[in-house]
Amino acid sequence: MRASISLILIGLLAAAAPSLALDLRAEVDRTSVPVGGQVALRLIVSGAGQDLPRIRISAPNGFDAYSLGTSQNISILNGRVETSLTERFVLVAKEEGSFTLGPFEITHRGETVRTEAITVQVVAGGAEAPPEPRQGGAAAGRTGRARDKSPDFFVRADVDRREAFVSEAITLTFRFYSRVRLSRDPEYTPPAATGFWIEDLPPVRRFYEDVAGVPYLVNELKYALFPTTTGDLTIGPASLKIQTASDNPLDWDPFQMFGRDPFAGLREGPPQVLRTDPIGIRVRPLPEAGRPQGFSGLVGDYSLAARLDKSTVEANQPVTLALILSGGGNLQTAPAPTIELPAAVRSYDSGSRVNSSKEGYRLRGEKVVEKVLIPQAAGQIVIPPATLVTFDPRAGRYRTLSTDSLRLEVVPSTAPVVSALGGREVRPFRRDLRAIREDLGALRSPRPWLISRPAFWIAQTVPLLIFLKALRDGRARRALAADVTLARARGASRVARRRLREARRALDGKADDRFYTFLAASLSEYAADKLGLSRLAVPRDDLLDALRARGVPSEVVSDLLSILERCDMGRFAPGGDAVAAREGLLGRSEATIVEMERRFGG
Repeated sequence: MRASISLILIGLLAAAAPSLALDLRAEVDRTSVPVGGQVALRLIVSGAGQDLPRIRISAPNGFDAYSLGTSQNISILNGRVETSLTERFVLVAKEEGSFTLGPFEITHRGETVRTEAITVQVVAGGAEAPPEPRQGGAAAGRTGRARDKSPDFFVRADVDRREAFVSEAITLTFRFYSRVRLSRDPEYTPPAATGFWIEDLPPVRRFYEDVAGVPYLVNELKYALFPTTTGDLTIGPASLKIQTASDNPLDWDPFQMFGRDPFAGLREGPPQVLRTDPIGIRVRPLPEAGRPQGFSGLVGDYSLAARLDKSTVEANQPVTLALILSGGGNLQTAPAPTIELPAAVRSYDSGSRVNSSKEGYRLRGEKVVEKVLIPQAAGQIVIPPATLVTFDPRAGRYRTLSTDSLRLEVVPSTAPVVSALGGREVRPFRRDLRAIREDLGALRSPRPWLISRPAFWIAQTVPLLIFLKALRDGRARRALAADVTLARARGASRVARRRLREARRALDGKADDRFYTFLAASLSEYAADKLGLSRLAVPRDDLLDALRARGVPSEVVSDLLSILERCDMGRFAPGGDAVAAREGLLGRSEATIVEMERRFGG
């Protein structure tokens, strides 16, 4: 109750207080920053009352902008209420150069105030270089870690080799080092790797590591990259957006309890965006010297094996041959080994499957290609070796992988012979065929055939005629839909008759202009549709010239012009023509349209 009374008294005092000038200030914590560094920006607006406007800014050129929230301070002095509103932002530098912040401005109750412009210099700075101790946020400075000159967090990215053959595996490792608590999960953006095929190598590894005698908690991600083209390629920077938290009760801001969880007990520091440096990779082509015929394009350390699912099989019965390619590399794109089977064996491809493993952060596995073999005759069959040509990047040479030959024992089939008569056994008849009668006499049908009746042919012909008519009408509709000009020309007479009916209904009305409007529209729209011209944009003289060019007689064109001019006079300078005069003009219009229709061949 006391709080309610106090708020009411404050409101009354604010209403009674004289208007104070609105003031706006801009402050930054530094005017020089490296690329990737942060600038803390505060915008402070002060004035009378409690309804000061909020300040919204867009990211200035050369920076990413993040809001850190708002704080408000209210003071009452000699019965006057003064309010100060502070908006806090952090600006992350993206590129080198000299950039201007502001001037920022606000308008409140017709009064506009603005700040002075602030110039910030952004200088070169490496993403892997240890940041200033201040980068850990306000909590790092107050917990005593700023004195050891060690960063509170940083990121690194590295590869296991900077030069590789095309399609050779490269391992990329991203590490995030931190020794402060985070208030929320970091937002990770993986690097862009144009020209590489990428495979994740989970799981995320967490461990502690000492860097210059300082312990850090490390989160490590790994990727397998396979270059798909030769030349100098670049792995782009990875970025991590984090927000730190402080456990120091002296850092707690009572105004942050509004709009957030009051039990969190943490104060969030400014968001930090950490980026790694780009990494250059030189990708070499595979050597031309010593490249054997039939090279598969597969790069890596592999082995090849073969096995049969049975060693003995009956003739014409299936047996499965499995060709297993195993090793470390991009097995998804590995081709099938080649094998020349004996002529006495039919073969059918049965598909393939890839079983991959990422244990120990290495991409390894096997690709199994299966074939179904059907031996045609009994005896011993030798399955020759299967081969596959690969390139071993460690040895720097081509290798021809080969399997051992396999022996298959084929025994005669014990299945019964199946005839072509659906599997039924052919048995001889016990008695001879009946005698054939030679004199059959006169043959005639007990009733006439259906096809000899006229009604049958009528019933067959009518649906065919209906179908042909529907087909012709459909083609005509599609032709009209595709040719708008043709559709308008064919429908011109129908549109003109509708306009004439509208003019006739308006014949006895008091509004003469409606009669003349419909009448003029019937003539001009008919002519425009027939000629394929616009109804709205074509000048009247061009319309008349086009009619003469199409062979319409001059007297018909002159009559058309006379009717249109009379319609213009009736619309724009009405004189109250008698009904009989308007009927005569309507009749002349109908006759003119009929004559033009005859000339157009409609």
